[in-house]
Amino acid sequence: MELIVVTPPDYFEGEAALINQFFAEGLRLLHIRKTADDPAQFRLLMKDIDPEYHPLISIHQHHELAEEFDIARLHFKEQRRRELSSADIEHLLDAGFYLSTSVHELSVITELSSFGYVFYGPVFDSISKPGYHAVQGDGFVLPRMPAKVFAIGGVEAKKLGQLKKMKFDGAAVLGSFWHHEISPLAALKELLSKIEEHHNEPANEE
Repeated sequence: MELIVVTPPDYFEGEAALINQFFAEGLRLLHIRKTADDPAQFRLLMKDIDPEYHPLISIHQHHELAEEFDIARLHFKEQRRRELSSADIEHLLDAGFYLSTSVHELSVITELSSFGYVFYGPVFDSISKPGYHAVQGDGFVLPRMPAKVFAIGGVEAKKLGQLKKMKFDGAAVLGSFWHHEISPLAALKELLSKIEEHHNEPANEE
């Protein structure tokens, strides 16, 4: 099981230093997702993140600045993805970009073979968005899909085992991660430890 950390919607002091610590601790993929359409703030953040980690970053906004920071991963929210033509997607792939997107309906994923992975959820009741309830029940098992599927929404370390049983390829953490009673760095260490623990578990017989 793989882990993705999604940044909080607002920029904050010390964010770049914390992101550098995440990668040094072993995080392999971070999504930068911000509410503000602020290229200047984005540039300031990226300039303070160690360039060796830029290939491990996917961006939700400011795709036009990707090449400036050697970023090859682009994420598209659902509405923006619907606006893309087949030619748009082909052009991005030809340019060497690795694409991901968000979905709320499983049936859509079968049409997204050009995307490396998708966020699907909320799998559990969202922590960062009150009233944003799980789209599936506890007994849900993910069918085979043409792209990797990462669970998002209410994901916590204690639920990673359940996600593994649900056949998700990984988990994306947001609300539970940044609103934890412990520091984000401590929360990351807990998540990585749990992922390693579940990775070493023997596979359940069908």
